[in-house]
Amino acid sequence: MNAKGFATVLSLCLILVVALIVRGIHAAEGNHAYETTDARAEFDLQNAADSAVFEAAAQVLSGDVILPVNETPNMMSDRLNNQRRLVKRTITSAHAGTIAVEAWGERLNVHPYKVSYGGENETAFAGGNIAKKVKVNRKEQFLPAYVFFSVAQTTNEHTGGKIYRRAFAYALEGDATIRFMELPTKNYVYER
Repeated sequence: MNAKGFATVLSLCLILVVALIVRGIHAAEGNHAYETTDARAEFDLQNAADSAVFEAAAQVLSGDVILPVNETPNMMSDRLNNQRRLVKRTITSAHAGTIAVEAWGERLNVHPYKVSYGGENETAFAGGNIAKKVKVNRKEQFLPAYVFFSVAQTTNEHTGGKIYRRAFAYALEGDATIRFMELPTKNYVYER
C-alpha cells in the first residue's frame, strides 16, 4: 500500500473513533437528562404520597370520618376489614405526568420505640442503631393511634413501567401531630 492510501485509511479510522466518542458523550448526556427527569418525577410522586397522608389525616382528625376500632389488631383479615380508603384522586405533574394517588387509614394500638443511634458503626453488637420498645413500669406501652398510608404511582415515560412512592404516618388519639414513619431497614435492630 502506498503512503497516500495508508493516510486515507488512517484518517477514516480517526474519523470513526471521533464519531464513536461523540456518540458516547451524547448518549451519556441523554442518560443524565433522563436521570434528572426521573428524579423530579420521583420527587413529585413522594410529594403526592405525603400530601395524601395529610389529606386523609385531616379528614379523620377533624371528625369528618370515623375509623372503626380494631378489636383484634393481630388478625390481618380484621385489619383489612377496618382499613378505609380516604383519598383517591389523580393529579397532573409536569415531570411525572398523571399520578394516581390513594390513601388509607385505620385505628390501631402502636408500640412506641426509642432508637439509640450508634454513629459510624451500625452493628448491633457495637451499640448500633437499636430500637427499643418504650416501657412504663416495665410494661410495654400501647398507644391508641390512627395510622395512615398512601401510594402515588405513575407510568415512567422512558421505560413504560410503573414507578411509585409511598408514605406512612400516624397520629395519636387526642394529638393532632402527624408523625411520618420510615420503613424498617437492615441498619436498625428492633427489640422484640
